[in-house]
Amino acid sequence: MSTTFYFIRHAETVMNSKKMSGSSLDVLSERGERQAQQLGEWLRVSGIEKVIVSPYIRTQQTAAVAAGAHHEIVSSPLFAEIKAPSELAGIPHGEGAEIRALRTQYWGMEGMHVSDEENFFDVLPRAVSALSFLTNLEEEKVAVVTHGAFLTVVLAVMVYGKKVTPEIATAIFNSFPMSHTGISAIQLDNAGKWKVLCWNDTHHLEDVQ
Repeated sequence: MSTTFYFIRHAETVMNSKKMSGSSLDVLSERGERQAQQLGEWLRVSGIEKVIVSPYIRTQQTAAVAAGAHHEIVSSPLFAEIKAPSELAGIPHGEGAEIRALRTQYWGMEGMHVSDEENFFDVLPRAVSALSFLTNLEEEKVAVVTHGAFLTVVLAVMVYGKKVTPEIATAIFNSFPMSHTGISAIQLDNAGKWKVLCWNDTHHLEDVQ
């Protein structure tokens, strides 16, 4: 039996709309709520049997608005976003240049951190565990409401397995952007091979302003 996973980035947050760095406590903006509602229209006709969701407030809100009482929702910390340095929370993207530069420098250096952030070597085991969690599910269609940066590390592991490197993960992050509530369908076949069916589908958002 093959399983299709629909990986979905959370809806827009207030901090996203202000172009500011956020945290796990960010809430959806008004536009984000509309995005989640439109996502819900897609979910209701998709045949999704289960929804897996990150514990962050923005993903929980996205799933609650979109799935409501129509789907089983399971929260898992495995699908949380890659943690950024706490010093960046609440500041505009154009500020904190020194911390951002150090974070980029330390991303691929095992054991090196600016402060309390995750680097590649911290995130990699979690991405591997997340995929293991998914492969043990029995449903044929599963939605996963997660985060853009973490999802690209997951994709890197799907494609490269044990050969994945920080440079590969960064290249995938730069090449495979995710829109808010963008849907990426990835199939796991009977042989345990992953196949990307589509990436960042946003057709459900055509009416969202």
